[in-house]
Amino acid sequence: MILRYSFNWWLWIIVNFVWLIVNLMSGNYIFAIQTMIYQINAFIGLYEWQRSEQG
Repeated sequence: MILRYSFNWWLWIIVNFVWLIVNLMSGNYIFAIQTMIYQINAFIGLYEWQRSEQG
């Protein structure tokens, strides 16, 4: 995070999406909800990160 790589946000979005599918397919709905919250957080983080880079 200190090096300010915006690629990390995209990586988290992909990882969260994969875990969401895994949790839904295995019936872990509580963890699927948790993963969706993480996904929302990653999108907000990406948005804020890009907004701060623009000045």
